[in-house]
Amino acid sequence: MYHIFFAFIFFLIGLLSSIFSYYILSILLPLILFLNLYKKQNIKTIVFYISFTILAIVLIFIYPKGDNSATNLTGIIVEKSNSAYTLFTLKGKYYIYDKNDYNIFSIINVNGYVSKLTFSHYEGSFDYLSYLNSKGIFLKFNVTKTEEIFINRFSFDFLKRYSFQYLSADSKQLFSSLIFSSSITSSNLFILDELSLSSLLSSSGFHINVFLNFLLSFCKNSFKEKYAKYIKLIVLTFFLFFTSFAFSFKRLFLSCLLSILCDNKKINYISKLSLIGFILLFFEPYRVTNSSFYFPFSLLFYLAIFPLNTNSFKGKFKNSLLILLFLLPFQITYKKTISLISLLSQLFIIPYSHFLFICSLLLLFIPIFGIVYNYLVSFLVFVLKGINNFNFYIPASNYLMIFIIIYYFLFILISILKTYNYTRFIKPALCLYLIPFSLTASNLYIKHDELVFIDVDQGDCTLLRYKNMNILFDTGGKTNVDLATKCLIPYFRSKNIKKLDYVFITHLDYDHYGALNSLQLNFKIDNVVYNTDFKSSNSYSYMIDELTIKNLNIYHVSDEENDNSAVYYFEVKNKKVLIQGDAPIEIENKIITDNPDLKADIIKIGHHGSKTSSSLNYLKKVNPELAIISVGSNNSYSLPSKETLVVLNTLHINYKRTDYEGSIYYAL
Repeated sequence: MYHIFFAFIFFLIGLLSSIFSYYILSILLPLILFLNLYKKQNIKTIVFYISFTILAIVLIFIYPKGDNSATNLTGIIVEKSNSAYTLFTLKGKYYIYDKNDYNIFSIINVNGYVSKLTFSHYEGSFDYLSYLNSKGIFLKFNVTKTEEIFINRFSFDFLKRYSFQYLSADSKQLFSSLIFSSSITSSNLFILDELSLSSLLSSSGFHINVFLNFLLSFCKNSFKEKYAKYIKLIVLTFFLFFTSFAFSFKRLFLSCLLSILCDNKKINYISKLSLIGFILLFFEPYRVTNSSFYFPFSLLFYLAIFPLNTNSFKGKFKNSLLILLFLLPFQITYKKTISLISLLSQLFIIPYSHFLFICSLLLLFIPIFGIVYNYLVSFLVFVLKGINNFNFYIPASNYLMIFIIIYYFLFILISILKTYNYTRFIKPALCLYLIPFSLTASNLYIKHDELVFIDVDQGDCTLLRYKNMNILFDTGGKTNVDLATKCLIPYFRSKNIKKLDYVFITHLDYDHYGALNSLQLNFKIDNVVYNTDFKSSNSYSYMIDELTIKNLNIYHVSDEENDNSAVYYFEVKNKKVLIQGDAPIEIENKIITDNPDLKADIIKIGHHGSKTSSSLNYLKKVNPELAIISVGSNNSYSLPSKETLVVLNTLHINYKRTDYEGSIYYAL
């Protein structure tokens, strides 16, 4: 009965071993022993299972990963976004950035050159590189010329325009998410991401099943038994196109198709689920590393082994809570926090999201219903803001993978004990179950004395944590992303930072202070100090208890922002620190002339490593043991400059870069 299931497990082990490490193959030995001793499988059956592991290893080896030397490609567009598409060729998939808005299934020929996949990033940002890798895309093709062989003119954009007629900006985003699986970027709806609820308001089979059950509830039982599966298949086919063949809908489509094909055959749900997973991963093996695979499949397998009781309201409530607990490590992994209110709020959001999904479908036919839809979305935003105001976050940034393994081991153990009515052992198991949370919560009471050079892409942002004080130097700023809500606030919550005591701004270039306004609106800040505020002090210094922060740039060379950029200096726990803004070499020369004894253990390199700052003479005089370059990956300014790197190497100064390492920590 479980041959397909075990074959799938062996196949998974082969894929993971090939992608990550062949040490994973060591899992096979205890699995084979289990099959020999407990299941009493014969040697032919075990060889059959092992052949699936070998198949997976061979599959990864022969999988086309693209040609680094390609200059001409002919292929079909299999996925697209606003300004990019994925081109499928016989040599592999390529990511192409192109302003031409081609629809999927268009066939084109392109000339150009291949380069590595690189994307800008900031602390807590979506890892788009890993996302593309998980879809088997490893190379970028830079197009210089395009020849259109076949252009598919059909798309569902006209449906969007038709449905958008009466919708507000927030309603448009929510509608697009529920129907077309588009991402939500609205500043009013960022709370969904904060509460880990955005996935609930995205197109999914969960919504479709509820909709179909609602639709079929008006039909006779005989009709439901005969045609329900076919209706579901038709609906899923439409949504496959709506969502540009999203992986989750491929899974649902296959599940429905197999249910029809295997209607009269003896195949249990676990075997069917294993078969679906095998088919999907055979054609897209790298999907095994994507949450769209392991997120639903792990839950579905668990529910198949430990079926839920849905006969009563109390049972449904317990089931919802059980699923939320099962998915909790996913929130920890992606959000670095545990939101207690979020878990409870999902009990309201889940049914409301189903209701909004049905209303969204109605908009496809009756656009004027958008007037009512706007009120429904406004009510959702109002409720979410209220929930967020009373939210309680437990930081989980130090939550180790071993804790997640312990968590699931105990979760399954408790499920087994409950299934076989070993009730007296459940309470001790529940006590053990709290251990990972206790270890995580202990982070609340640990004092952190450190400097953190937060990765804010092309910009500056440095956090000083000292004696229960949190002091921020610059906030970073991006014109296309609200760094405060998308980066800084989630990071602070993951570190149990409830407020900022001070924010010091070096100067008013957007990449240094652009996120300040949103940060003030959405997070508690006691004091904001600008570079010009230091002029009111004769010593150009600011006292915070025994900590003295000086602005070494006391000069007025011109009215240019960079010329007036602060150069903050302070000493903490016997470590001397220099936080350079964008002050140029002319200012640096004046500083070392007037401060001949100036030294620093740590320096944040000026102007993101530009050759206009951080001269040889200045760095030689300051003589830091560590230099930090806060800079964006693949930035348009080509920073840090070669000249600055030569200076650092010539002086044998150890340096780190946020574009390579992300946020950089220095323990004081």
